[in-house]
Amino acid sequence: MNIYILRTASELGCTTHRKEKRGLLSYYARGNTLMCEKLSPEITGDVLVISSDGADIHIAPSIYDECRRRSCRSVFLDANEENLACAGTLGEISASLSRRGISVFCPLAFADSCSEATPVAECAVSGGELSEYLAYLMRTHRRIALSIPRRCTDFSMPLFSFSGRELSAREFLNIRDRYGAQCFFSPQLVSNYFIYSPEPDSAGFVLYDDARTISEKIRLARRLGVENVFLAYREIADIFEDILF
Repeated sequence: MNIYILRTASELGCTTHRKEKRGLLSYYARGNTLMCEKLSPEITGDVLVISSDGADIHIAPSIYDECRRRSCRSVFLDANEENLACAGTLGEISASLSRRGISVFCPLAFADSCSEATPVAECAVSGGELSEYLAYLMRTHRRIALSIPRRCTDFSMPLFSFSGRELSAREFLNIRDRYGAQCFFSPQLVSNYFIYSPEPDSAGFVLYDDARTISEKIRLARRLGVENVFLAYREIADIFEDILF
């Protein structure tokens, strides 16, 4: 399994003894111009992660040249999954890069448009069983890659939708400590959780990840045959050395 740790330019100096693939997060597309934070000439990586909502179909040669400059053999054409208007453009760029021998990843929402690319799904669910969801993705796509976010989300109960409010580390600790919440591990969600009651007639449900749950998700992905996994270093920096690859 390839485990890509995605880092911004400022995070590339963070030393580690882990065996990882390096993802360069500093890129974004504007028309046919590829722009990025300032990177030292000697910086190399394994995958370029490009914010591609503003890309033009003619940007592929610039991306290819940057891949050669940085010794990258893969590109993640990231984009807002709600911006379906860019699907055709991403498909053209993906096809052009594939013809040049570059492996391409794209968000799951653009899988149909980017037929040469490997779609990337988020390895997280708020209900049901994560293993069943991932098995379904494996059955319905030729190949699949996973992004494993470090989630910390507060849901109001009763739960009418699976969208919640993302909590900062400080908000999480304030809620947990204020209500003396008892934390549990859900093997179905592969996530930690606790329930709290801010008012007598209301309740909140917090799902959150730590080194254990992220390690479990990596193991689950490996067991299912997933070949590529992405983690953002900024989300896991404080627990990075405790995550089991």
